[in-house]
Amino acid sequence: MRRSQNSLRESTSLAILLLFALASSPAQAGEWCGTRANDLKGILSQGIPDRWYCSGRTAAFYVACRGHDECYWTLGAKKEDCDDDFKKRLHKECEESFPGGVWFPCQGYCKSAANGYAEAVHKTGGDSYKAGQSEAAAVLEELKRRCISDSEVIRKKIAEYCSTNTNSDGVCNISRVAQLINREFSSPSYKPPCDLNTNECLDGQCVPKCDATKCEEHKRETVELLGGQKYEYVVCASSCGPDEDCLSGRCQMKCNPNKCEEEWIDYNPWTGVRERFCSSICGEGELCVGHVQEEM
Repeated sequence: MRRSQNSLRESTSLAILLLFALASSPAQAGEWCGTRANDLKGILSQGIPDRWYCSGRTAAFYVACRGHDECYWTLGAKKEDCDDDFKKRLHKECEESFPGGVWFPCQGYCKSAANGYAEAVHKTGGDSYKAGQSEAAAVLEELKRRCISDSEVIRKKIAEYCSTNTNSDGVCNISRVAQLINREFSSPSYKPPCDLNTNECLDGQCVPKCDATKCEEHKRETVELLGGQKYEYVVCASSCGPDEDCLSGRCQMKCNPNKCEEEWIDYNPWTGVRERFCSSICGEGELCVGHVQEEM
């Protein structure tokens, strides 16, 4: 479990709970429990064992410890739900490892120890929970830079990889976890971070930002590579038609000189933008014959 900062009062209370739990059976601290539980010294730092022993049989507590770690690293998970699930998993392990009969006393001792461990986590795990949520959020932000969107699946993967990729203090290795998830969910298998100052994510791809003031929009183009393989990429292109150009971020019709039209631009109070207006240069009694002459 993860490290946390605790007050002297909480440490004393935790010591009593864990001493009681440890007194019931020899315990061996290890990878998922033990030193990862708290930023405390001595017996407390070794307090929650990976395995709990009684009369030659073993209860594997590390499964519950790992699940609790992952729950704290699951973005949006509630601390009380994580702690309740931890206690339930410990009790289930006690029941399955010491299934009644001659093992019933061991089951009782095991559950008493589990209650002490669960209460200790409930009272002292606040800082660890907050840190886990913060680290998970940081991984998610890093993934968004790689155009991997937030989802329940991604959140579970963050928790899973954080639980197996930590430094010596139990802190999630954010860049490493983001890299692993990026390789698993991206196509191609690796994408460099997307510079969101000049680019944006579109359908999982890092593409250039289009300039709306120039009436640009994303368009997909396809090229055929050697061997006949086709490659599709995204570019910014004008959204205006052949008889339009961009003015004030809007595609507007061009004036037609073949119809003796000239343009004048004025502010339209109804739309709030500058607009192009076309009017004939012909005076009263005159006709535009340039276009007709060209066709003759």
